[in-house]
Amino acid sequence: MYQWSGFYVGINGGGAWQSYDFGGSFDGFSTSKSSFLVGAFGGYNSRWGNLVFGGEANLDGLIGNNNTPVFGTTLTPSTGWEAAIRGRAGYLFTPGTLGYVAAGPAWTNVRASFPSITQNDTSLGWTVGGGMEMVMPGGN
Repeated sequence: MYQWSGFYVGINGGGAWQSYDFGGSFDGFSTSKSSFLVGAFGGYNSRWGNLVFGGEANLDGLIGNNNTPVFGTTLTPSTGWEAAIRGRAGYLFTPGTLGYVAAGPAWTNVRASFPSITQNDTSLGWTVGGGMEMVMPGGN
């Protein structure tokens, strides 16, 4: 029998795509950029028969060149980090295959730099998703 209860930690990497829309003096200006994402996650699950409940959190940093030419100079919008806390609920379709849904609050730090101005803002939002987890052959 596979263990689906207990604590877990890990690292992750991937891509992130951002879209920026500006107001004020730059009303109507928008740009889209991509970044490399790297971070860490951890959580806890508890198994009750074929049901698995738990929670997890992650913190990711985004790395990428987001320079955008504006009025003969450079505007640099960027997302420095993102974090989330999610509750999870899942069902074991087989002893080694878990399907789950997850949802919770998410935060991101957005920064925009113009030659003499830098603006930082931390925004609150939400995340929802789902997936499948499978035990690796020889796993426990």
